[in-house]
Amino acid sequence: MMLDRGFDSNSDVFIRVLTSCMVEKREFVHAFEEWCRISSKYGTTSGSELIWERLFAMKEDPKIQAKFAGELLSHCLRYDHPFAVVANLLMSLVRMKQLEAAKQVFTKAGI
Repeated sequence: MMLDRGFDSNSDVFIRVLTSCMVEKREFVHAFEEWCRISSKYGTTSGSELIWERLFAMKEDPKIQAKFAGELLSHCLRYDHPFAVVANLLMSLVRMKQLEAAKQVFTKAGI
């Protein structure tokens, strides 16, 4: 990969750019699985806000959306502090102008 060849010394930049391309050009499931694999390999959750935003944009099936939201939360909690994960989730909701949902998360998380 590009990191192995010395194109960038920071894996976060690489993962973020790759995630951005994947969520634009692939189905959500494939983008999510690839992001999880790369995220695990480098031990970071960089780009997770892009996955959150793509997940919230899915309106087809709420059950599938809930399943992937749970998987994404579990994955992020392996590499980040719980408050960082909640902050990232809130940031994604606010960016998508889902203020009521952000308020509910904020209230339920007890921040």
